[in-house]
Amino acid sequence: MRLSRRSVTAGLAVFPFATGGAKASADRRRFITCARTDSGAFAVVVLDEAGSVISSISLPGRGHGAAIAPDGTRAVVFGRRPAAFMVAFSVDTPEGAAQLSAPAGRHYYGHGCFSSDGSRLFATENAYDDARGVIGVYDAKSGYKRIGEFSSGGVGPHEMILLRDSAALAVANGGIATHPDYPRRKLNLASMAPNLTYIDAETGALLEQALPPADLHQLSLRHLTQTGDGAVWIGGQYEGPPEAAAPLIAVHRRGAALAFIEDAVPTAALRQYVGSIASSADGGLVAVTSPRGGVLQIWRASDRRLVAQYGLADVCGVSGGADGFFASDGAGRLWRNSELLTERAGWAWDNHIVPTRSR
Repeated sequence: MRLSRRSVTAGLAVFPFATGGAKASADRRRFITCARTDSGAFAVVVLDEAGSVISSISLPGRGHGAAIAPDGTRAVVFGRRPAAFMVAFSVDTPEGAAQLSAPAGRHYYGHGCFSSDGSRLFATENAYDDARGVIGVYDAKSGYKRIGEFSSGGVGPHEMILLRDSAALAVANGGIATHPDYPRRKLNLASMAPNLTYIDAETGALLEQALPPADLHQLSLRHLTQTGDGAVWIGGQYEGPPEAAAPLIAVHRRGAALAFIEDAVPTAALRQYVGSIASSADGGLVAVTSPRGGVLQIWRASDRRLVAQYGLADVCGVSGGADGFFASDGAGRLWRNSELLTERAGWAWDNHIVPTRSR
C-alpha cells in the first residue's frame, strides 16, 4: 500500500466525526482497520458493513493489524513494523483508548490475537538484537501488562491466528531478519527460512512446523486464515528473482506438507505479493488481495478453485462480510467485492481489515 511513514501527533484522540449511523449498524458486524486521513494523521477506524465510519482514534504512527477479543467488545491495534506501540480500546466506547509500548529490545510485527477466553493477548514481536521471533504474552484483564514470551519458532513472525476449537496458535514466520536501526531493510534474503508454526497457546510449546521446499526458501509466509473445514490458508510474498513464477498461496492441514496452489495465470496476477487473506463468514471461500497486482481474488476452499477475480487498484485490506468480501484500497475506497461502497477523498486505507463478532 502506498503510504509514507510520517511522525504524527503524540497523543491519542477520538476524531470529532462519527459519520454513518452507529445505531443502524448496532446489530451488524463491525470492522476495524487503520488509515492515513486527509490531514496526514494516522488513525484506527471502526466501520460498519456499509463502509460508514462509526468512530476513529488517532495513532502515534502508521497502524497495521488488529486483534479482537472473543466477545467483540475490545480491540488492540498494532503499529506497523518496526513500531513499538499498540493501542487498546473498547469497540463501543473508544474514548478510553490506551497506548502501550513494547519492552526494550522488542518491536511489534503488526499482528496479534487473543486467547479463547479473552484473558491474554498474544503479539508477534522481533527480538531484534538476536534476530529471533517471539510471541509476547500480555494480561488482557490487567491493563495489558506483559507477563512473558515464547519463541515463534522462526524469524520474522508476521500474522498469527488462534485456531478454532483448539488451544493452538498458527504463526506465519516470514523468515526475514530485520532491525529497527535499518527500519525497512531485509537483512538475510539469501538465507531466509520461512515456516508455518503451530504453538500451544497455554504453554508456548512448539507443536508442529511446515516448511516450503528448499527452492522456495525465499517465499516469505506472511498472512493466514482458517476455512470452515479447518484448513489454514497462507499468503506469501516472494523475495527471489522478479521473473520467477513462484506459487504464493498454500494450504495446510496438521500432519501434512504445505500444498501450494500452482495455477499459473491467477498467480501471475498477484505479482509475487499477497497483501492480505481472509475467509468468508461461512468459511467456504477465501479472498486474496495484491496491491501490486491490483486484484482481489476469491477462491473456493473445498476444491481450491478460483471463482472470481476483480481488478481493484492498490487493494489490500479484506475481510469476510455478510454479503461478500469487504475490501479497501490505498485511495480511500471501500468495496463489497467489486461494488464501490464509499470513498473518502485524501484518505488511504491500510493493509488489513478485521471483523468483530456479529452483534
